[in-house]
Amino acid sequence: MTHQDVIDALEQLGRKRSAAYREEEARIAVERTRLQAECARIGHFFAKSRWPGDLRAVRICVFCCADEPSPAKPD
Repeated sequence: MTHQDVIDALEQLGRKRSAAYREEEARIAVERTRLQAECARIGHFFAKSRWPGDLRAVRICVFCCADEPSPAKPD
């Protein structure tokens, strides 16, 4: 195996890992959406985020991390 063969193999491995990572990200996004819908059906429990650096102004569900909806404004 030459140096070029090693470099080519590493590049190919990197592409495969990137593709697998994107596939897993997509799968997790679908699962997160499903779990948030199920959590909404049961009922969210909202609290301020305890994650350092989370600067969101809204509270989030302690189970599924969905943002608390803003209150409806009167007409």
